[in-house]
Amino acid sequence: MDKGKYCHYHRSYGHVTEDCVYLKDAIEILIQKGYA
Repeated sequence: MDKGKYCHYHRSYGHVTEDCVYLKDAIEILIQKGYA
């Protein structure tokens, strides 16, 4: 696990927020539902 990379969405280490696939998917769902 890379302690130098922190994901604010998961509140854990391993990848940076900008690379978080789960966050991108959640944002895409909100866009499709018209929240953006």
